Amino acid sequence: MNSDAALPRMIAVCVNRRHGQQPSCAPRGGESMASFLDAEVARRGLPIQIKRQICMGHCDSGPTVRLVPGPFLHAPDRQQLLDLLDGLPRVASADGAATRR
Repeated sequence: MNSDAALPRMIAVCVNRRHGQQPSCAPRGGESMASFLDAEVARRGLPIQIKRQICMGHCDSGPTVRLVPGPFLHAPDRQQLLDLLDGLPRVASADGAATRR
């Protein structure tokens, strides 16, 4: 079995924008969270996709972020997003150095 198959490949960020009085993730910072994660993943050279999603069903507690597979984070601050990236599994590269995946 390839252990690499179980590693997370995507972080989903809700960027849904509802009009009117209904709560939604975009006006609460969903898009800026996705942009922050894009930049941080690129800076770290992580092989993980940041996917902007329209509604993850947690509008009242958003913005919603999810490491797929994994639990939802509701209204995380930047430190929690950094902690999420820091917690990604480490795998050994061909030269034996630990790298994050």
